[in-house]
Amino acid sequence: MSRTRPSGAPRKPRISGERRTILVELAYNGEAFHGLAPQAGLTTVSSTLKAALEQHFALPAQGLTFAARTDAGVSALQNFATVSLRATRDLAAEVATLAALRLADLEVKSAVLVDRRVNARTYANSKHYRYRVSCTPEPAHRTWALGSALDVKRMQTAAEFLLGTHDFSAFRAANCGSKNPTKQLTRVEVTQHQHVVQIDIEGNSFLRRMMRIISGSLIEVGTGVRPTESIRELLLTGDRSAAGVTAPACGLELVSVSLSG
Repeated sequence: MSRTRPSGAPRKPRISGERRTILVELAYNGEAFHGLAPQAGLTTVSSTLKAALEQHFALPAQGLTFAARTDAGVSALQNFATVSLRATRDLAAEVATLAALRLADLEVKSAVLVDRRVNARTYANSKHYRYRVSCTPEPAHRTWALGSALDVKRMQTAAEFLLGTHDFSAFRAANCGSKNPTKQLTRVEVTQHQHVVQIDIEGNSFLRRMMRIISGSLIEVGTGVRPTESIRELLLTGDRSAAGVTAPACGLELVSVSLSG
């Protein structure tokens, strides 16, 4: 006896044995999430995106990996993720519609099928972070409301010591799990836009809290708490206890990620 699908019932996707990888470009408001990585009982970027993908495709999403990590409270104008799904007859068409996905604090900007060996973490070859600090007590959008004047010229002089390849042990969190503290920074720029001072840093990769500790140290230079030469000394000694405060997450955002290929 043949079976017929009841009228109006959703059609199940035809699934093959192979898996396909989807590269997802996304942006999110970090204030709404307890960081990026999954945490039991907490809303994170990872858990929110995974749930949205599984609802969209009606399939389990596996191997969700991100190009850049962000802490709780840190926003992203651009990040990338890769995810593996079982191939279906309509997968390509469903991927094309994924870019229409808009959640309250997370937006999928684009999505494409890529080679199944692509991994967002290893596919990224450069990341651009920006830290913004307000020199007035009134906070601007995504800034640390420091409320103190900063000497941008001194900060830029100190920042130039960070350019190039260095051991950034002095600028890593105590719980950083990276095996190699040596990173390459290709841009460290300090600028002022009215009452907001902006620190832009680009590099091949970053240690845990590295951007926020560098920002805190440069801000201390800007307030006169530490000399400009202290940044160079920190690179030589690797002494985290001698570096500046960890600037709060509210002023940090991931601006962009450059992908290989």
